[in-house]
Amino acid sequence: MRPRRGWCDGSASVTEHVRRALSPTVLAGPPSVDQVARALGLSHRTLNRRLAAEGTSVKVLLEDVRCELGRQLLEETRMPLSEIAKTLQYSEPSAFSRAFKGWTGSTTPSECSAKAMRERPRGM
Repeated sequence: MRPRRGWCDGSASVTEHVRRALSPTVLAGPPSVDQVARALGLSHRTLNRRLAAEGTSVKVLLEDVRCELGRQLLEETRMPLSEIAKTLQYSEPSAFSRAFKGWTGSTTPSECSAKAMRERPRGM
């Protein structure tokens, strides 16, 4: 399957196109590799091959997007951890906490949220 005309204008990598495709869909449930490939006008195999050439995969990019959204929700909202975990399609808050600690090295979601609260200007 050939890429849709104009899907890749040369200014962004396949990785960046996949990130853009994943971002709005993560909250509704992660799409399959086939769905992402179709959205980009590629076959499943071609998408995997191009991402491998860039040193990544749909699974890795999905986790990156979830990490970015999780961090954003922790830093910019007062959503409870349980609600953030649910929003990001984690089965339970502890699963999100484990994933978050893996992404950040050792920072817990609560520590991230508390730090953002301390750094936030008063009145926000």
